[in-house]
Amino acid sequence: MCTDLEAELDDVREALDDSEKKLAKSRRENHDQEAVMQEALASAKQIGDEFEMQRELWNDKQTAMKSEIDNLRRAYAESRQALDESVHAAKHSAQEFQSRISDLEQSLREAQTSTQH
Repeated sequence: MCTDLEAELDDVREALDDSEKKLAKSRRENHDQEAVMQEALASAKQIGDEFEMQRELWNDKQTAMKSEIDNLRRAYAESRQALDESVHAAKHSAQEFQSRISDLEQSLREAQTSTQH
């Protein structure tokens, strides 16, 4: 009976030793998995930070482009208005010159008519 108890105690000790080895192995694996998870988490955070930085740069560029477009539209409108005013002034000057030419031609005809008589 004592031998049976000793054999059972040896079996229990072996089982306990196996369990402790499995527990140690499991802890190492968990530690390794946790390290891998921490690396993956750090990598994901870095990717997220880089994405956020790129998004901010894109937003800044988009804002700058919109501002430049607005400036170009304003400059175009001002140039167009100046051109329209210039064309209007040129037409007015042309009309004045045409009127002056007509007056001079009329005066010339009158002068020619009076010298012929």
